[in-house]
Amino acid sequence: MTSVELDIIAPLDAPLPPVPEGEVLTPSQWITFLAIADTIVPAVEASSTHSVSKLAVQPSQFTTAVQRIQQLIPADVPSEAVQRYMGDKASLTPGFKDLLHRTFGNYMREDALKGLRVILSSLECVSMRTYRLLECRG
Repeated sequence: MTSVELDIIAPLDAPLPPVPEGEVLTPSQWITFLAIADTIVPAVEASSTHSVSKLAVQPSQFTTAVQRIQQLIPADVPSEAVQRYMGDKASLTPGFKDLLHRTFGNYMREDALKGLRVILSSLECVSMRTYRLLECRG
């Protein structure tokens, strides 16, 4: 098969459905959900000191990871782009919240979404109580 034939039979990009009207989560539930997402997909930095908002790894480990990623991507992608990629966290990724909003609003059953809302609200209550306790002790 020639490349022209492959282009002809290549799949077309399918447009995403629109983001549903209204909010599927409250603003505080979004904050809680995105905090969890940032814990699962953190920004990674080369540092020997602990950071609350980023995953700190030894500089040698960071360099090894960047080099490994560069082996897997096109050669013309600059090293700085890979380092920026490592510094991204889930909540700062463009379109991430819209993708979640679309998924929750269009594809989740209402009872599952209700359960997610209950869990996120419960986590928010627990974190606020913990914060108040720490604030009182401090």
